[in-house]
Amino acid sequence: MFPPGTLRPEFRLWVAARSHPVVRFVAAAAGWTEGPDACFRLVSRSGVKESEVFGRLIDRVAESVRNAGLPNLKYYDAVPEGDSLDILLHEKGFKRLHTERVFQAPYDLAWNRVEKNFQKIQNRIPVSWYIEAIRQHPPETVLGLTALQSLTTREKLMNCWQADSAFSYDPDLSLILWDDSQPIGTLLVRKVEQTLHLEIRVVELENRLLRSFGNTFMFHFLAERQPPFDRIRHLQFCGIAGRHQETANLAIRMGGVELPPRYLYVKAF
Repeated sequence: MFPPGTLRPEFRLWVAARSHPVVRFVAAAAGWTEGPDACFRLVSRSGVKESEVFGRLIDRVAESVRNAGLPNLKYYDAVPEGDSLDILLHEKGFKRLHTERVFQAPYDLAWNRVEKNFQKIQNRIPVSWYIEAIRQHPPETVLGLTALQSLTTREKLMNCWQADSAFSYDPDLSLILWDDSQPIGTLLVRKVEQTLHLEIRVVELENRLLRSFGNTFMFHFLAERQPPFDRIRHLQFCGIAGRHQETANLAIRMGGVELPPRYLYVKAF
C-alpha cells in the first residue's frame, strides 16, 4: 500500500486487517530510525475509516518505540490543519514540533516575475558564480551548507537524492549554486502532478544583496528548464513558521497566497 521508494530499507511494518467476509489488509504503519529517534508513516486503503484503524496502529508503534528505549517518535510527514490525522495525533499525546507555512503561486505569474527580476540583476551577478543540476553531483556536495541542517536530516536528504524514491528531488530541475569550486546554495524541488514543490532553498551568504542575487539566479535556472506553458500550474513554497521568513517573503513577491498550515508531530517517551 505504500508507494515504491517511500520507506527506508530497514523499515518495520505493522498491519491492520479485516477478517470478514474475507481476510483483507486495510491499513498499515511503517517505522524506522533516524539518528536517535523513530519515525513512522501511515497508509490505508480507499474507503477505510482511518480514525478507527489508525489509532490502534499508532498505539502499537508507540509501544514498540517505548520498549526499544528510543526517546522520540516522529510522524514523518507534515499533517494539514484540521485533517483527521491532525486530530488523532493530538489525541494520542503527540505535540506539534514545528508549524509549516505553505504558500502557493500560479506558475506562469511566478515565472514572469522571476524573468523580470533576472533581467534587472543579471549583469551584477559575480562572474565566478555558476549553477549545475544535482544529477551531476552526490548529496554530500551540499551537506556542508550549514543552513541545510535546520531544514532536513542527513538521512532524509540521502533518501530524496535517490532517483528511485517516490520523494526524489527532480535531478534536472534541482540545482547547486557555486562560487568557483565552493557550493554556496541549493534549490531542491519535486514535481507532484501539476505542482512544483520547492522543498529546500539555501543561499549561504551573509550579504543580503548577494543572497538576493543568488535566489534570483537559482530561480532563473529553474525557469529556463521548466517553461510556463508546460503542465506545471502551481509553485509551492513551505517553511517553518518563525524561522523561514525569507521564504515567506519570497513566495509573496512571486504572487503566492498562504494555504492552511501543516504540522510536524512528535511524541516524547
